[in-house]
Amino acid sequence: MEPPEAGACADPMHIDGPGRFRGTTEDGEALYGARCGRGATGREKVFRFNPAKAGRYCFDTRGARFDTVLHVREADCDAGREIRCNDNRRRLRRRSALSFRAEAGQDYFVFVDGKGRGAGQFVLNVSEGGCRRVLKTPVR
Repeated sequence: MEPPEAGACADPMHIDGPGRFRGTTEDGEALYGARCGRGATGREKVFRFNPAKAGRYCFDTRGARFDTVLHVREADCDAGREIRCNDNRRRLRRRSALSFRAEAGQDYFVFVDGKGRGAGQFVLNVSEGGCRRVLKTPVR
């Protein structure tokens, strides 16, 4: 039996606060859909977000090289309730951005997914606060 692929629900990549995370969905699997992005049927990578402090957090894919979809489930990666979904945030064209209020110590599963069969290199930017202010700032 092969070990689970890093970045899937069986072995999500861990995030506990703000940062910039790079990867690719090209080696991922297309296992999880979403209620936006035409079902987000592309290959995905999964991040387990467990913030050290409560607050609003923004997630965006500025810098990705394909048409991304972001969606978030709470508590359980496989069967958790989807609490946010975004495809093509205004001003980002084919990139996505969403924000939500997170509780400290609570698990949230953030999916970087592809629209249609989209896959490729991505950047997942995580910052404190809502997305409005963040999206006005150029990516470095």
